[in-house]
Amino acid sequence: MFGTCRGGVFVTVKDEGKGFDYARYGELPETDGAGEGIFVMRSLADRMVFSDEGREVRMEFVVNGIDPADALERISVLQSFRTLVAA
Repeated sequence: MFGTCRGGVFVTVKDEGKGFDYARYGELPETDGAGEGIFVMRSLADRMVFSDEGREVRMEFVVNGIDPADALERISVLQSFRTLVAA
């Protein structure tokens, strides 16, 4: 599902699986690769809300007036992650 929200757009993704403990994933993915997708989503989205025991996530993206400093920070974080994964 997708739509508009205050100042931007949102995407909601639902999974019919058993869910997962999304709170256990921190800022960086684990060394075995677990949490990489959550890391990328958190790096790109302005807001993420998990629900239904991890079976649903709503990602919100600001589209009007993103702060250039925020955009540069996101690029830097993702480039550092790409370098780490490639090593």
